[in-house]
Order: sequence, then structure tokens, then C-alpha cells
Amino acid sequence: MEHGLQLKEATEPSQIVDQKTYAHLNERLLHLAMNTRPDIAFVVSRLAQYTTTPNSQCWAALKRLIRYLKGTRTKGIVYGIQPNPATTDDDNTCHIKGYTDSDWAGETSTCKSTSGYLFLGAGAPIAWGSNKQPIVALSTCEAEYIAASDAAREATWLRNLLAELDPIDTSAISIHKPLSILIAINNQEAIALTILESYNRRTRHINVRYHYIREYVEAGVIAPHYTPTGDMLADGLTKALDRQKFSTFVSSIGIRSLTA
Repeated sequence: MEHGLQLKEATEPSQIVDQKTYAHLNERLLHLAMNTRPDIAFVVSRLAQYTTTPNSQCWAALKRLIRYLKGTRTKGIVYGIQPNPATTDDDNTCHIKGYTDSDWAGETSTCKSTSGYLFLGAGAPIAWGSNKQPIVALSTCEAEYIAASDAAREATWLRNLLAELDPIDTSAISIHKPLSILIAINNQEAIALTILESYNRRTRHINVRYHYIREYVEAGVIAPHYTPTGDMLADGLTKALDRQKFSTFVSSIGIRSLTA
């Protein structure tokens, strides 16, 4: 997606351009974004918001995406080529690592933020998501905390899945010694909010549903830790990056040519 592009819906019926074809193409692209191509998850999510009122600007962005897919049709997720960056010496840490990020008030028309999360296993993505947050976040900290809560729910599901796949590994299902899934967050204040006893008058309005992450941090299911913005792999799931940053994002998350 073009860096810095702000899409807007058609405000008049005359501005709507071929809504039926636009919706059909978005449906096909959504399948790719959800299953095999995390590199297009953000742009597909953004384009899908204008399915009922697409204008010429939306169509131009959609065509740009299709050209990108045509030029990278041999690329896909490749596992096991590079070591998983989640590898640590901590016996209580799961081999899966998550990244979560947000773009605070990135959608200028509604002032809503975008959440993105990415989980890596065997050096490549195994779960990811890019979604517009349902509420208006009042600060970067709040937007990051909401994104982290979304990632926490996915991490909980992944951990339970691992326990079912390998029931012999009792440490994965033990109440006394759970395997924590690392989640990288690039905001220190948001990490502080994940502590169960933390309290801040400026964040007391946050909906209780987003405090889900606190309970699981306390139980050891999730281990949030700080990661600088430059190392945040989920950055490409929250905003349109420039060409160089996007190329780095694609290679860093394990998308490579399947013919190589």
C-alpha cells in the first residue's frame, strides 16, 4: 500500500465505483491475507472497510495490491530456514514468540487505531492479525495495551493447542510451571499496565475486557517484554510502510520465494 495513503469512502452515490466487483475481489484477497500472506494483512483489512462504498481511490489501491501479488506470486511462508528469534535459555519460555503493535489514531477519518499481532514458530508466521480497534484510544499507551490484549487471546489459544498436541510435555499444561509465550511490546507504559496490581487514574476508563491480559500475565501464560520499535516485526500489520521498511518486514517474518 502506498506509504501515507489515507483512504476515504465515497460520500455520494455517483462516486461509488463497481461495488460488486470490488467486494468480490476483496473476498478472494481476504482468504490469502488470513491463510498464507501476512504481508498483505494490513492493506486487505483496510480495503475491506470500504466494501460498500468504494471510490476510485480505493480501486487504485486495490489494483496496486493485485500488481504486488502478481509480482510476488512465487513467495510464501517458509518454515525452518532461519532460527526462531524466540529462542531463549529460559526453560519456562515457549518456543513460540509473539509481537504486537498499534498505530495510534492512524485512521484520520475516525481517529481509531489499528492493532496488529504476529506469532512466529520455526522462524516463520503461524498466526497473525490486523484489525481496526473498536474504540478510540486516548493515548499511544492505551492503543498498545488494547493491541496487546488482542494478542494475549491468540497466545492463550496457541498455548492450549500446543498442550493438546503434546500432552506428554507436562510443563506445557502444569498449573505450577506453565510455559510462557513471550510477547514483544514496544511501549513501556503498556507493559506496566499488564501487571495486575497496577493502577493509573489516566487509564481507569479502559474497558474491563482489555484487562484480560493481566490475569494471564499473573498466571505465567504470557510474558510481555520490551522490544524497540526498530525490531518490532508487527509494524507492517498496523500501517503502510515505505518500500525499504516493507521489504525488511517481509523478509524478517519468513516470507521467501518458494522456488529458491
